[in-house]
Amino acid sequence: MSNSAPEPSRPIISTSVHLEPAEVQQLDELAVRWRVSRSGAVRKLLKAAKEEGVLCEVEAATRPEKLPAAKRYRLLRDVTVPIKMGLGLPSVPTLFTRDRVLERDAFGAAYLEHLHHNGALLDPLD
Repeated sequence: MSNSAPEPSRPIISTSVHLEPAEVQQLDELAVRWRVSRSGAVRKLLKAAKEEGVLCEVEAATRPEKLPAAKRYRLLRDVTVPIKMGLGLPSVPTLFTRDRVLERDAFGAAYLEHLHHNGALLDPLD
């Protein structure tokens, strides 16, 4: 594996993380794929996460199955969600834009769960 240490002029800070065996294996597989050390693989992931598009993809891929409880949520990216207009009426595609804050009191828990299950990335605020 090649040396992927930071530039010598920068201080190196050691840190540790707790991983399950499968996660360690995944990290090792990434290190082999990218021909770097474990630290190099972590650095590469952190560097990629600086880009907003990559960060949104990571958040989408790791989105919890159940929406965390909160009073307010911020949308992390634009999403179009089908919204029912009433009994017997068709759903209408509705755009929700990034950074919009949705309050549980205004939208209701079931509505927010519907958005979550249809791909909305909702960041709990409080």
